[in-house]
Amino acid sequence: MSFEIFAEYPCRTTDDVRRIVGNHPEPFRELVDVYTRVQLLALSLTERSREYARSGHYKYGGGYKSLVHSPGGDSMYTDEVIGPGLGHMEGLGIYPPTVDEEIMPYSSFFIQVHFALATPCLVRGGEAFYVHENPMLKEPVFKVPYFPGSSWKGNFRKAALRLISEGVGSREVYERLFGPELEQEEAFQGRLFFYPTFFDKLDLGVINPHSRSTKAGKNPIYEELVPRGGRGVLSVLYLPYDIILRLDEEELRMQVPEDLRLLSEVVSSVLHIYGFSARGSRGFGLAEERYPEGHAVLAGVGKVKFSSPREMAEGMHSLCLALERREV
Repeated sequence: MSFEIFAEYPCRTTDDVRRIVGNHPEPFRELVDVYTRVQLLALSLTERSREYARSGHYKYGGGYKSLVHSPGGDSMYTDEVIGPGLGHMEGLGIYPPTVDEEIMPYSSFFIQVHFALATPCLVRGGEAFYVHENPMLKEPVFKVPYFPGSSWKGNFRKAALRLISEGVGSREVYERLFGPELEQEEAFQGRLFFYPTFFDKLDLGVINPHSRSTKAGKNPIYEELVPRGGRGVLSVLYLPYDIILRLDEEELRMQVPEDLRLLSEVVSSVLHIYGFSARGSRGFGLAEERYPEGHAVLAGVGKVKFSSPREMAEGMHSLCLALERREV
């Protein structure tokens, strides 16, 4: 017996593929982890079994496709990897993120939106050795598909600049939220902090480019994605640390409402107009306009709950008005 997993489980023939996937009379029963099976199928990349390892038999199925795609419901990967992974993360208190309202600094703000995808979400993973070229980005430990906080920040930046060009908000507010552009000499941390979003589903999409002469496709390209209906949680913390350190009451009442009004527009735009996924220009990465759950907390002022973009905007506006009228 070899102590190197890739040496122990070859993937040269269709029988090897079937034993790894589990649809063989003599499967590798010790391979109970779906993600491990997917990794082992990558060994087929230099073998004749490559296409079979990816998509199985044209009539009977099998292969990698049978692990991550299920036409009638959740895939094996969703049920056996993502479900338990999210359960472990919740048990550890990692996700969804929470904040203690009692210790939040005055005028800091936390917004959390539980959303379902109206269109698929695609985020390229960085795995160098995979059964095909387009894996979905996954959390390194639990292998749950996710959208990084840094990517949320990038999408929010772009949306804010577009809104400012349309007359919503100002450049000053933009720099308070995100910090100055990199080329500027004076650098400081913006007031927004973004948490990663983990998704509860994984599926397989296929692009099949057609020949211009024959009008037929013959080289399908597979890509992992979070399908329509997949759920995630967007969480953003606003911390005006630069004002809190000085405790300037007038600046608090003037700047924080301005910042939160632009933030409200940005959240709605990213989720429902511009999208946040790769291929956003083709409509990927849009959320449904009915939220399973949503809430926002403005420390020292109050909390609102919402279930739609309109309710979110109204709730944030009411918190801003309350701050403007309140004495610190």
